[in-house]
Parts: sequence; structure tokens; C-alpha cells
Amino acid sequence: MEDKRWICKVCKAFIGFVSADGKMIRVKYKDLFIYFEGGRVKIICRKCGIENELVDEEYRRLLESKLSERR
Repeated sequence: MEDKRWICKVCKAFIGFVSADGKMIRVKYKDLFIYFEGGRVKIICRKCGIENELVDEEYRRLLESKLSERR
């Protein structure tokens, strides 16, 4: 499978690549690599300054269930 391109949600600038399984991010800045399993990754667009976010779906469901328990 091919990596997916991650682009800024506002200005559409290229941020980096996300592996097909969603577990590796390669950011377009001096070949920085970020590995994660579950959770949330935020990055500021270097072109427009807007915060962009990737969230693992399992992590998102866990957060939503914890929020609903508090209500």
C-alpha cells in the first residue's frame, strides 16, 4: 500500500506522509520521523500557522466513551 499525503486543512500545503496503516508519519522537515500507536498528533502548518491534527480512531472512540461517562 502507498503512503497517504497529509496536507494542511486550510492552505493545502504539504505537511508530510502517513503510512497506509496510519502508524508512521514522515513530516516534510529535515526528514523527521514520528512513530505512534494510538493517540493524537498535532502539527502547525509552516506556511499558514494553522494547527493540523491526526487522531487514531480507536483513541477517538476511547475519548468519546470517557466523556460520555462523565456526563
